[in-house]
Amino acid sequence: MHRIDSDPHREFEIAAPPAPVGDDRTLVLARGDTFAVFDRHGDMRPAPGSRHGLYSGGTRFLSGLWFQIAGARPHLLASGIRSGEGGLFVHESNPDVEGHPALQLDRDQIYVVRSIDVADGVCELAIALHSYASAPIRLPVRIGFSADYADVFEVRGAHRARRGRLIAPAIAGDGVELAYTGLDGVTRTTRLAFAPAPDRTSAHAIERVVALAPGERVEIAVRISCALREGDARRRPGLYAMHGQPAPDLTPSLSTSSPAMNAWIRRSASDLAMLTVPTAHGPMPYAGVPWFCTPFGRDSLIVALETLWIDPSLARGVLRFLAAHQADADDTERDAEPGKIVHEMRSGEMAALGEVPFARYYGSVDATPLFALVAARYFERTGDLALVEELWPHLERALAWIDGSGDPDRDGFVEYRRRSAHGLTNQGWKDSRDSIMHADGSLAEGAIASSESTASEPCSTKSRIRS
Repeated sequence: MHRIDSDPHREFEIAAPPAPVGDDRTLVLARGDTFAVFDRHGDMRPAPGSRHGLYSGGTRFLSGLWFQIAGARPHLLASGIRSGEGGLFVHESNPDVEGHPALQLDRDQIYVVRSIDVADGVCELAIALHSYASAPIRLPVRIGFSADYADVFEVRGAHRARRGRLIAPAIAGDGVELAYTGLDGVTRTTRLAFAPAPDRTSAHAIERVVALAPGERVEIAVRISCALREGDARRRPGLYAMHGQPAPDLTPSLSTSSPAMNAWIRRSASDLAMLTVPTAHGPMPYAGVPWFCTPFGRDSLIVALETLWIDPSLARGVLRFLAAHQADADDTERDAEPGKIVHEMRSGEMAALGEVPFARYYGSVDATPLFALVAARYFERTGDLALVEELWPHLERALAWIDGSGDPDRDGFVEYRRRSAHGLTNQGWKDSRDSIMHADGSLAEGAIASSESTASEPCSTKSRIRS
């Protein structure tokens, strides 16, 4: 047992301990119905209240994933989003390793680069280790993992009286399969495959001793796949993104004389592309990462309106998607009335069981008028009469709702009042429970119609509230 590059004159140097775990800043990747939340090291740290994890179709398929060198966390050098193709990069080095039964190692002798990518239903991780030590070493590394299969609403704070059951992990030569059978009868599985195959595999970790000559580079690859199992059939989690379809190319063909402005344009296009998924109806931008990585009528329509000038195909996809999911019946629990445009759509165990009303929820006062507005603006921009004819029955039903159930007292204000016991209290763009109040600070109740100006009075808000 020896210290690599040891120096007796450094006995008073302050040691570099393993990196702390408490940094709560996060990095997020998304693609289709899948997103992942990491800390700055590229780890998912399983702890009470942690929101780290790999999510797909409204479920956290992996709640922990962490990498160690000789039992210690590497030191972070830099991390962030890769330019161009997306994905995450993490640059690290080893801390001082002392007291390990097989290794004594000075800091910064091993350079570690993690590359992380997310596809729909899949997360891929490559860990490259490059030795800058002056002698050969055998480096013990460990990758730990865990899965709790929490619904996204549980992660955000919802409490459930009952849950399904975890299934004993199945250990194979190159990895592990974790699984959970929910109360909805669906078995959700997480398959972790490692290359090369680990030396030792348990239900919660793999271990390997990496032999590194001076200057040598070795890579460990991890592929994490999420799936649903019903009977003998397997399918991807999520309901909307079309597997295997290329993501739409939203790169704008414009540039300016300002490098900073050009970088902002490229980043905006990259972010929009990350949020936009191909569906059977065309491209559909989701509302936002991480917790709103799902269709939202209002948000998608506003994105469609704002991008009409550069890419009308996005509006076309949004209009067709929302028309296909327009309410056709009265449903109090979902705040649905014939003609309304959907507010939010969720998959996952709690949505499937009706523990939350958001499998297909219509509690939005403005999505329906926006649907008609975007259709009109789309036609003005493109002259696409064929799409207007396709949408015409849906537009008639939307307008009928605006003039009918949306304005029951016929005063010209479209108004909302929650009907679902579990739905949103406020159903405009400010939909937090405490977002609409009287001048004295008391919360507004009853039917609410809000009218806001962004032209002559950019900061004013006028609300008409009736009991």
